[in-house]
Amino acid sequence: VGQGGQYVCIDEHGARLVHMNELEESRVLMARKLTAAHAGRVEIAQGSLTPWGRFVEKAGWLLPRYDTVLYLAVHQHLPRSERGRVLSGLIDRCAGRMVIRMPDDLFEQEALAETLAGAGLQPAAQRPGVLPGQGALRIWKRAEVQ
Repeated sequence: VGQGGQYVCIDEHGARLVHMNELEESRVLMARKLTAAHAGRVEIAQGSLTPWGRFVEKAGWLLPRYDTVLYLAVHQHLPRSERGRVLSGLIDRCAGRMVIRMPDDLFEQEALAETLAGAGLQPAAQRPGVLPGQGALRIWKRAEVQ
């Protein structure tokens, strides 16, 4: 779910616990290096989110709920057949905010605004992407924090 720099920033601004999963081993190693000073509060695992059920079984560190779930540049890399299950699983773990980045056309084509709204989330903020094709950074929040 990204490169370690954003997790250091989040950790330095009050996160008590940060969990990260990354597919590529080189990014895991980089993230662990960047977050070494925050050992004990940052958990970085390497592996695929798919199939979702197997990921949940293997991820012993995974909590049932998180205040904030980051889903950054992941959706477009998942097999189409697994995207809904992964997104649904992450939404279920979202107690407060969900931060999403993916190409804008994919967000629209897959009607993710409707999916998020149907799960009880509402749009809170949006910032345009800075790189071509990156897509907006979208923050959705629960009407009531769970």
